Amino acid sequence: ADLDIDPPDLDAFVSIPGQPFRIGKYPVTNRQFGRFIVDAGYQNNDWWTYKLGRRYRDKHKWTKPRSWDDNRFNWPNQPVVGISWYEANAYCAWLTGTLQEEQAIIKNGVVRLPFENEWMAAARADEADYPWGASEFVASNSNTGRGALRQTTPVHMYAMGATKDGVWDLSGNVWEWSHSVDYNSNPYLKGGSWGYEAARAKSSDRERIHPFGWDHGFGFRVLVAPIAL
Repeated sequence: ADLDIDPPDLDAFVSIPGQPFRIGKYPVTNRQFGRFIVDAGYQNNDWWTYKLGRRYRDKHKWTKPRSWDDNRFNWPNQPVVGISWYEANAYCAWLTGTLQEEQAIIKNGVVRLPFENEWMAAARADEADYPWGASEFVASNSNTGRGALRQTTPVHMYAMGATKDGVWDLSGNVWEWSHSVDYNSNPYLKGGSWGYEAARAKSSDRERIHPFGWDHGFGFRVLVAPIAL
């Protein structure tokens, strides 16, 4: 997959049988996150609904992801990385406003991070260990430490790693921030990444870290749901 060519359905949401939400077909890419930056996403407090998030943004002078200028991670169709949970949430709030304005989602629809159970439903975790529907790891289906690429890959590179519903890149490439948090309000991440062993890319596995943390292997994916969810 060429590092500069997007999949034609980059912004698509996928319906999951029996679920009331639609989830992003791919993790959010640098090109998509770039729209948020250009639209003053870091400056507009309307999108920064967490007071602590605004405080960290201002204290550390965040105006872009920490991986934004690193050539290993900043091609347009690589997943955005080097962002905190707060930045992922600000993007979700911005995208909610943008899509409502464009009437691309209903007025009571909201874009947000998936809760862990929603993410696992999208990965069909009740059926197999890995999203492609098997309990054996297949190196050619996923970007993990086993592949030794030492960087993220285009979100549409691993066709055989997609779920039967057509959700891509749930296993490996980047850990994805979820909306679920532990008793200390530390968010969980799902899916493993390019720098972790294959077992961590199982749908059941999770990582957690403080919401202002970031890493070259932390990205996210969004979903659209009715606001009441």
